[in-house]
Amino acid sequence: MNWTGLLNWSLSYSDGTRPSEVKPMDEETKKWLKEALESFCVDETTVLKKATDCLSAAEEGNDEERELKEAILYDLLGVIENLEAARNLVKVGGIPHLVRCMAGSRYLSVRKLCASVFSSAVQNNPAVQEAAMNAQALDALLELVQVESDQGLQEQYFSCLSALVRGEYTLARQKFIEKDGLLLAQRVIRGTESMKITKKIVLLLSDIFHQCKLNKEVETINLANHLGMSQDIGQLMDRNDEELTEMAAWAINNLIEANEDTH
Repeated sequence: MNWTGLLNWSLSYSDGTRPSEVKPMDEETKKWLKEALESFCVDETTVLKKATDCLSAAEEGNDEERELKEAILYDLLGVIENLEAARNLVKVGGIPHLVRCMAGSRYLSVRKLCASVFSSAVQNNPAVQEAAMNAQALDALLELVQVESDQGLQEQYFSCLSALVRGEYTLARQKFIEKDGLLLAQRVIRGTESMKITKKIVLLLSDIFHQCKLNKEVETINLANHLGMSQDIGQLMDRNDEELTEMAAWAINNLIEANEDTH
């Protein structure tokens, strides 16, 4: 919401610039309204720069530091879903520090918040995906999803990986496949007990097959066929989960269509 615009609009009704049947506000009420609305106004640039400075600092390991990082990351979450804000985070140099903290902060809560910010920032945002790739985010995530012991954070890392690779940014998808990403996806489908992780992987595979169809990426489709991925995905329909069944059906359909269009 444009709080500043709302403030100006509200005050204009009591500043004598237009007729009104409503009783004019006194100065004390106008001051209160202005302060209340301005408290909702977020200076996006300040949030991005504060987050970058905070994330770039070496950690000492104390509650005050952890709480400060949590507060700043919550502020960052409040603006980062805006595509332009995410691109501005790239401009102020924040992505490498975000990736570093997401992977290596000593605070579990900070790693989780960084993962939330990361997945929101890169999703369907090629400029941010490129910056994340340059910051070695793919390599980090491919390892993190396999070694993280906290299930909640592991699920978030899979969300980050899926968000980074999906979409029109070709390089992330190509590098994921080059680094045996399809084999990783297959192992996850066969072995994980987490429904959230399974759905993230199926969503990712469905998008990969769709993009391969659009871009005539024959080698990737051939690899998926060689690995027997349609059978692995098809077996997920026996999990008695309606959403997963629908997602698996879409993934198989995309693979079938990709085969038809590339062969």
